[in-house]
Amino acid sequence: TGAMEIRYTNVEAVPLSAVYLRLYPGLLGGSIGVDNVRLNGEPAGYELQADASVLAINLPEPLPPAGQVVVALDFLTVIPETYGGSYGMFIVQDEILAMAHFYPVLAVYDESGWNLEIPSEQGDISYADSSYYLVELHAPADFVFASSGVTIGSEPAGADTRYTIVAGPMRDFYLAGSYRFERQQTTVGGVTVNSYAFAEYEEAAGRVLDYGAVALAILAEALGPYPFAELDIVSTPTRALGIEYPGIVVIALRMYGPDNPFGEQALESTTAHEVGHQWFYSLVGNDQLDHPWLDESLTQYATLLYFAGRYGDGGRQGFTGAMQSRFDNSGASGLPIGLPAAAYTPAEYSGIVYGLGPLFFVELEETLGAELFAQILQDYVATYRLRIASETSFQELAEQHCGCDLAPLFTEWVYDD
Repeated sequence: TGAMEIRYTNVEAVPLSAVYLRLYPGLLGGSIGVDNVRLNGEPAGYELQADASVLAINLPEPLPPAGQVVVALDFLTVIPETYGGSYGMFIVQDEILAMAHFYPVLAVYDESGWNLEIPSEQGDISYADSSYYLVELHAPADFVFASSGVTIGSEPAGADTRYTIVAGPMRDFYLAGSYRFERQQTTVGGVTVNSYAFAEYEEAAGRVLDYGAVALAILAEALGPYPFAELDIVSTPTRALGIEYPGIVVIALRMYGPDNPFGEQALESTTAHEVGHQWFYSLVGNDQLDHPWLDESLTQYATLLYFAGRYGDGGRQGFTGAMQSRFDNSGASGLPIGLPAAAYTPAEYSGIVYGLGPLFFVELEETLGAELFAQILQDYVATYRLRIASETSFQELAEQHCGCDLAPLFTEWVYDD
């Protein structure tokens, strides 16, 4: 059970007649119910839309640009014990609680209006603006959890402990925990990096901590400073190899054991990839459903920067070859990298977005030169920090830097013409 209050400011250029919240648990094998919905303290009418994945709250009068409204409600979330949609990101299994998208999330309003579509089961499920979070969590004292943000206080609350967590600006708030988690910790450039896993996976969790810490250092140098005080890396029973959230990343539990079916390089590359998402998705936002190349393909390129920075030319060549093989082995061809996630088959999505997509950025780097492309990446992060980049933002910024026409290259690789 939970209660929440959203202090919403209309940052759009037009008045808004309603506020929309996304209800993801029902799409992830669980459920969520809402009650006692209020606007500025007064009872408010609402309706469910899009297979109960959208909560529409009509405003008594249009909210003008810069106008503010306080939305409050109570909610009850049921967490599944079996795998639902989107890789089992929201589940209680293997003595681990993984709480992705467990609360009502403010929908994004952009140039196309409110984004309310039901997401594809492949790719990421959410598309969100950045917000500040103040979270109060009640949990047993011996329950070890990791979350977005930083825990700033705790005090007894009956048989439980009440924790106060602050986070933001972040696009989401994620939490995972277990009675069996143990934590390893290091510090990189003033950032605390934590690795959570069971005691029997201590060795693998230590390697994951090393991969994550080195990735954080390399990518902060290449892309700009990591914006948060902590970075948590937590093992969960997800069916994906890894999943990103702001300030915290998830690595599949099955990769921690001695019989890791994917191999050590997959554990390393997955960790580096998810850390890379702290810049592309978390710091720089984009429509992950319609333009997954802007976060997934660019994050794969960031993973290439990790391997090059850590292992030199051999690391760069090895990971470039792995991306080429991923595309070649997928059997996907003839499709641009810039389609919505739902437009690809699972094999095409893997091969094109994660294999061919980063090779486009390699091509762009070779076309413009490594030094200029590095400047473009840093400027892209700085320009769209805490904002949402559009489909054409990267091209437009790159053309400003090079003073050249990149339309033929983007048309060939990215756009569906």
